[in-house]
Amino acid sequence: MNWTKVKIILILLFACVNIFLIFVTFFPNNDEGISRDAVDNTVQILQKRGVKVAPEKIETRLFEMNAIDVRNIANINSDFIKNLEGGGWDSEGDNVYVRGNEWIIFDGYLFDYDNQNPQAQSASESDLYNSAILELRDLGFVTDDMKPLDTRETDGDFILRIGQINGGYFMFDSVLEITLRDGAIININGCWNEVAEVLPLNGKIEGSVKALIEFTTDPKRTEDDNEIVSVTAGYKISDAADYEKNIEIQMLPTWRIVTNAGNAFYYDARAK
Repeated sequence: MNWTKVKIILILLFACVNIFLIFVTFFPNNDEGISRDAVDNTVQILQKRGVKVAPEKIETRLFEMNAIDVRNIANINSDFIKNLEGGGWDSEGDNVYVRGNEWIIFDGYLFDYDNQNPQAQSASESDLYNSAILELRDLGFVTDDMKPLDTRETDGDFILRIGQINGGYFMFDSVLEITLRDGAIININGCWNEVAEVLPLNGKIEGSVKALIEFTTDPKRTEDDNEIVSVTAGYKISDAADYEKNIEIQMLPTWRIVTNAGNAFYYDARAK
């Protein structure tokens, strides 16, 4: 094998990628969104890097998004905790609350609810969702910003996943998984946040093309992550390591890329 020729080819390839990165960084968008040419070039570059993506999967619109200050419901200063303490729940030590046969346990920023004596009821799938929302309200959740993600059945249990939205965009770190048996909730677990303040950002977010190019060189990407199934704008916590330490933490505009392997990758969407 002619290693000199291989090196030259690799150098040229990386040079082309860098040139394209410069192009999409400084000239990626117009007032109406990402151009068709930029989308086609992105598809070709991803293919050369072993990643398939259908052009229609690439988000071409540009959004005006905010930064969001949030507090986790497990935080002692959250409205959720205050409502528990004033709503008939007894504290059974740190991070544990009891109301009759119901238990709530906080493990760091994770929430877990168990009902040890649920009241069975017959209900359709749509009724199950409405039943879950009513139960969440009873527990002290604000449900106006909830949106169903997906459902499945496991061993006769109906499982519903709910996400949190702000301004029409998902808050990627807020997801609850609700398990219903015979029409009654037996468990809720996941992570949820309260919005403390919405902070405007100047201008529109960076287009999705830059995130897609970043994905091709992401060291976390494996050989199985060879096809992109969705590209979505939303909000994600800026520094997960400090999540439990702070009363409030910021969520920032983020591109989420999901692959055929079921893995999710996140990239800062703020315009530089």
